[in-house]
Amino acid sequence: SEREEIGVSEDDMRTELQLIAARNQADLEKVVEYYRENQLLEQLRIELLERKIRAFLRENAKITEP
Repeated sequence: SEREEIGVSEDDMRTELQLIAARNQADLEKVVEYYRENQLLEQLRIELLERKIRAFLRENAKITEP
């Protein structure tokens, strides 16, 4: 991720938290509070980074025949 400068911005985090709130029909601030209280924000950041890395790899993979 460092070499390709892939990261998770605060906007990425906010968008993901908004999606979680919408899926659960919950208030965004309550979702943020829940994630903060349960120390889940860093785990969410890691999951988003992994998702971005997988997407990058799929987009840039060069498949060769054996």
